[in-house]
Order: sequence, then structure tokens, then C-alpha cells
Amino acid sequence: MKAKITTSDALLVLLLSRVNDLKDIALVTELPVEEVKDILEDLVSKGLVFSRKTGILVKRIIYDLTSKGYDEALRIYARIKQDMTLLGELLDNGRIEDARSIISIYSNVLWLLKTLRLIDERILKELL
Repeated sequence: MKAKITTSDALLVLLLSRVNDLKDIALVTELPVEEVKDILEDLVSKGLVFSRKTGILVKRIIYDLTSKGYDEALRIYARIKQDMTLLGELLDNGRIEDARSIISIYSNVLWLLKTLRLIDERILKELL
């Protein structure tokens, strides 16, 4: 079985979609702002993400990918797309249990699959 996609991996991919405001990221992930901030700061320390403050009256923290982070995010996204293609093929062939094993890899980051519209909500309900 493949390794699970971590929340850190999912956040890198989410940053590809231009959701980059700390509060917006927390809203999409349904995680507490402080937890998201801690994960993003870890990614900053690894050189995958950088942060900056914006706004004159209302201060916001914006996160974006470094070139290294961009390459890593693309690699992860390609893996997810490949897995979702395989998932569709398994479902088309009636291999529900094999499809469930694929979706279990993403159990902690289902929000990412929904946000990027990589899986239909109806299919997801059928598999869970």
C-alpha cells in the first residue's frame, strides 16, 4: 500500500490552487488556524514555502511556494491525479474494495480532493 498523503503534502498542493491566505487555508482544511500555521511554518523551515505579510489596515499572512516547493507540489499533485484515475478504473470494473484501499490513503485530506474537484461527493459517500 502507498503511504498516506500528509496534511503537509496536501497544503503544498492547495497552495498550487492559489488559496494562500492563512485564514482561507484554515477554512478550506477545517483545521484550527494555529495548527495550519504550525504546519506551514514547518514547510517554511524546509524551504518549500515562504510567507509574507500584506495589507495596510488589515494585516494578513500570505503563504506561497518556493521553486522547490512548487516542484514538490506538482509531484504530489501528479500522484493524486494518477490515484484518482486508478480509482475511477477500479470503480468502473466493480472493484469496490480495491477502490476503498486507494481512498483510505487520502482519509485525512479528503477536503483536498473535494476542493480541487478530484472526486465526486457521491462517489466519496459510496466508498466511505
